[in-house]
Parts: sequence; C-alpha cells; structure tokens
Amino acid sequence: MPRYLFHLYRDGARFPDSKGQQLDDADQAWETAKAAALGLMNAEANGTAVWSASHFEVANEQNEVVFEFPFTEAVKVRSQPS
Repeated sequence: MPRYLFHLYRDGARFPDSKGQQLDDADQAWETAKAAALGLMNAEANGTAVWSASHFEVANEQNEVVFEFPFTEAVKVRSQPS
C-alpha cells in the first residue's frame, strides 16, 4: 500500500509531513486531503489563517508531488435560490 505525504502550505509557510499515511491510491489521498482541509478550517474557524490561500501538496514516498489540493476545493458554494 503506498504512503502519501500531506505537506501543508499556509500563510506563506510550508509545514512538511514527515510521517504520511498509507492509502490505497491517489483517489483515497484526495479524499483524505479534503477531510483534513475541512477539519483544519473547522478547528481554527476563528483564527487568523487565510484558508482560501492554503493548500496541501500531496507527495508519494519518494517525495514526488502527486497533486496539489487547494483548500477552496473542499468548500462547496451553495447557490442562492432565485
């Protein structure tokens, strides 16, 4: 099972993930990034972080970037009824 690293980029700083998680595939890594982004935003909703400019850089065990996950991708915008 491959290991994925979730490096956080927030407020101009990089917070590397040295442990990562073993997941089935990149699709599961995408869902994990989404859940982590939502969790961080909810936990620090009243903080000063600019979450809309934050993202995860998801890498494989060789630290090669598989994809980037912008936090804005985790938030669904509801349209207003007309």
